Amino acid sequence: MTLRNDLYTVVDSHTEADTARYAIALNAGHFIYRAHFPDLPITPGVCLLQIAKELLEDCYGMRLDISHIKNVKFLAPVAPAELPEVVVTLDHIVADAGHAECRAQILSPDGKALSKLSFKCNVSEQ
Repeated sequence: MTLRNDLYTVVDSHTEADTARYAIALNAGHFIYRAHFPDLPITPGVCLLQIAKELLEDCYGMRLDISHIKNVKFLAPVAPAELPEVVVTLDHIVADAGHAECRAQILSPDGKALSKLSFKCNVSEQ
């Protein structure tokens, strides 16, 4: 399931060498937030990981499947009512013919770290 242009949209992006920075807007009306959680919607951790993977696909130019999650730290909730826009940074991007990996951070607009993720992907066979 692709979340781009549904749960979030890319507002701005900048890439160079092995780093990328994306400003994204979260769709507070998305059905995921009605279930997670109705009274205080927050972005599920699995969705944050999916967003980072989709943005890595954007950098890499190929469809990817996560093969290994090295590290995940959720430091603060990503609540679209409080943070309608967040920044996703990807760095230490390493890509070759069949694999890609990176470190990702989800940041508030003022630079506060909300999540830190490290993962590896294989090029999708689909």
